[in-house]
Formats: sequence, C-alpha cells, structure tokens
Amino acid sequence: TYSIKVVRESASTNAHLSDLKVDGNTVEGFNKDTFEYTLDNVSNNKDSINIEATKEDSKAVLSGAGTKTLAVGNNKFEVKVTAEDGTTTKTYIVNIKRNSNNNKLDTLTVTSEPSGTLDKEFDKDTLEYTYTVGPDAPKIIVDATASSGATIEGTGEYDPKTTEKIEITVTSEDGEEKVYTVNVVRNKSTNTDLSNLEVDDYTLTPDFTSSTKSYNLTVDSDVEMVNIVASKSDELQTISGDTGIQILSTGNNKFTITVTAEDEVTASDYIVNIYRKSSNADLSNLTDIDKKLAYIY
Repeated sequence: TYSIKVVRESASTNAHLSDLKVDGNTVEGFNKDTFEYTLDNVSNNKDSINIEATKEDSKAVLSGAGTKTLAVGNNKFEVKVTAEDGTTTKTYIVNIKRNSNNNKLDTLTVTSEPSGTLDKEFDKDTLEYTYTVGPDAPKIIVDATASSGATIEGTGEYDPKTTEKIEITVTSEDGEEKVYTVNVVRNKSTNTDLSNLEVDDYTLTPDFTSSTKSYNLTVDSDVEMVNIVASKSDELQTISGDTGIQILSTGNNKFTITVTAEDEVTASDYIVNIYRKSSNADLSNLTDIDKKLAYIY
C-alpha cells in the first residue's frame, strides 16, 4: 500500500512592492518599506499621470495603479497590495501637485486719507483702473489678494505727488503673469498761502498770518536796502516778485510777492509796504525857519 501525504504551504503574507513607477520612471528614493512619496509639482498643462506597480510576490493582489486624472492642486493616490493570505495589506501613497495657472486677483483695494475715488468697481477680468485723489493725500495704499499659490508684486504705499502709474503683477504657480494697472490722478493744489513772510532784522506790522496779505514797515533814512524772505507752505508752489535784496527809495516803497499754486492758475499777492525816512527832513525845517526869521527882520 502506498500513501501520499500532501503538505500545503501557508499562504504568503508578502504585501510589498518591488518597484513603483510614475510615467515610466521609478519614484525617487523608492524602498519597499517606505509607503509614502511626494513628487515634484507638475505643470498645469499636465492633466494625468500613469502609475505602475510591481508586486514582490506574484500571488499578491494589486489595486490602485493605472492612469490617474490630476486635479488642480494636491492629488493623493493609493496603491494597495493584498498578500496571498488575503489579510495582510500594505498601502503605498503617491502625492503630487498640479500647479494652478490662475493669475487673476481676487481682490484689489486702493485707499488714501483723505479718500479718493476708483473709477470702477474691481473685477478680476478688468486690468486697468484710475484712482483720483486730492492734493492733500500724503500716500496711496494698494492692497490685493489672489488665489493660494499665486504671488503678488506691486502692493504697498505710494506717494501720489510722484506716482502716475501703479502696476500689480500676479504670477500663477505655473509661472504665468498678469498685470493690473492703477493710473493715479492727483488733483493739483490751489493753495496760495505762504508759511512765513519776513524782512531780515525787522518786524512787520501786523504779525504774519497766512491770511493777511498786506504788511507795513518803517526804516531809518540810512537803510538803503532790505532782504525780503517768503516761505512756501506747499513745496509745489511758485514764488515770484519782490523777494531777496530790495533797494529802498526815500519815502514809500511797495513790494509785491506773488504766490502761484501748484495748479499754475490760482495766484495771490502779498504786499510789503516799507517807508524809508528822509535824510534831509531836519535841514528842510531849518531852512524854513531861516526864511521866517529873515522875513521878520
């Protein structure tokens, strides 16, 4: 009598991969005991990848490989290996980010104090705007936001006196740029006030105030010239007329200082009246007395 004893080996518990490829290339740093991989970002133009997995045990069951559609942003794909025993499993994860090509702003604000006006409401598809601001605003503040991952350049503070155009550049994750333009229109000042008016070494009457336009001064007969100093209240004003060294005649002297505003149209005058005493007043009186005495005698 012959007998045959059949011994069945235990089912394998091997659920490892021997290789993991994406688009035909083994993922960098692959090791069968490393279960998660993060690949380099891919361009927005790439909308799918192909995952290939090789089982270490041919009797294991594999799922999750094949062609995968990439959404914009982060993508997570799982490749699952089930060992021959049907119980042991291992899951390999592939993370990959598809870059966005969104280079549009979500918000754009332009502000100042005093406030100005933007010519239109912000729309992400409208690329050019005009901001009009008054002459007294010291700065314009530009702020903007964009979708996650995009970078923005050109926001911040600007001097409206020296800025005519502000460009805000949005660069998508994929490197595509879009430029938004804010044209700055600053209304020119009509301010014609001086901050100070003086005659060196003398005191004008009345005391200076920007709203007082006429002043008086009396000097002795030996004063032949004076220096008139006028100071702007706005650096963009223009001062013309009788400033600096002025020659005095005996008697009344009228000096006019004209202040022209930044708008180059509005102007106002400040007047300085200087009376220089006569040097021969006493001699004239003496001569008159002599004449009277001569008449008496």
